[in-house]
This record gives sequence, structure tokens and C-alpha cells, in this order.
Amino acid sequence: MANYGEQLAYWYLRLNGFFPLLDFVMHRGAKMAHTSDCDVLAVRPPYVYEEVGGQLADLDGIIRANVDVNRTLGIICQVKTGKYKKAELFPQEHVIYAVGRLGLCVNPPGVFPQFSGQAAFNPSPNIRIIKLLVAQESLTDQRFLCLTVGEVREFIRMRLVKYKDVKYRDRHFFPSDMLQDFIDRVHNPQ
Repeated sequence: MANYGEQLAYWYLRLNGFFPLLDFVMHRGAKMAHTSDCDVLAVRPPYVYEEVGGQLADLDGIIRANVDVNRTLGIICQVKTGKYKKAELFPQEHVIYAVGRLGLCVNPPGVFPQFSGQAAFNPSPNIRIIKLLVAQESLTDQRFLCLTVGEVREFIRMRLVKYKDVKYRDRHFFPSDMLQDFIDRVHNPQ
């Protein structure tokens, strides 16, 4: 089961029009020395639209800055709610494995040399892949984008405030106790 930080990252991406996959297992094999996982792997196809919360104006700023309605967007997301070593973020074999699972380019190992030192990479004119870190504290690094857990919580809260009545009415359709509780707290502040 995903921890709270991973769940928050999942819902952040879902509420930004992505189709997220939580705790994607990366199996040990020819391309992986040890079994590991990708906290959240997500794809956002072009032309995503929902009447409630799925319009371009509803996107978070960091996503809006990296979205082109004519481009498919892939996200490789690491979530760190405790201590970690910056140098160990987004290791090469994990990025290559995740890019392969996203299925957005033909040669994932060939992408890494160009992608390793930057947060985003366009393997083709219609595709963009981004490495995103969600952590307790903000971190600036050209190798990935970073959001704090607080920024993610605030985005989710503001989305729930904007669509307060609709989200509350439909809260039990969301398959997350955490999100249902979040919706209830926004609708019924104590």
C-alpha cells in the first residue's frame, strides 16, 4: 500500500488530467540489478478535458508550464517524505525502466544520455517526459522538477474548494479514504 506522500502525488497528478499508476514494480533482470519501484508513473494524453476540474485553467502552474495540448506528457515521480540522498534520486536504470514502461519512445536506453541532466525531455515532437520529485522541502536541481508535499496538498485543497459542492456530492465515488476525508474537511471545516 502506498504511503501518504505517494497517495498525495497520485491525486495531484490525477487532478491534473493524468492517468497515474501507483507503486509500479521494476523487476530485477537484465536492465535492473535489484527489484525496486517507481512511486508514481503517469501519462497525460493530448486533449484531456473534463467539465469538473479538467480544463486548462484548472492545471497547476508547474504542469501548465510543461503541457502542450498537442503533446502527450509522461511523468516519472519520486516521493520522499523522509531523509534521502539527492545524488541517489532518479538513478539511470530506474529512469530507463520507467521510460520503457511509459511506452512513449522506441529506445529508452538511448534517451537517458540526453535526459539524465535535465528535468524534461522530448523524445519526439509530440511527446514530453518529465522527472518530478515530491518532497517535504523544496529542492532546486536541473535534473528534475520539485514540488513540496505542502504545495501538493494545497493544490488538492484548492481544487476541492473550487468544485466544493460537486466533489462533496460525489466523494464516495473516489476510491481513496484519504481523498474522501480531504473532500469532507473542505466541505465541512471544523
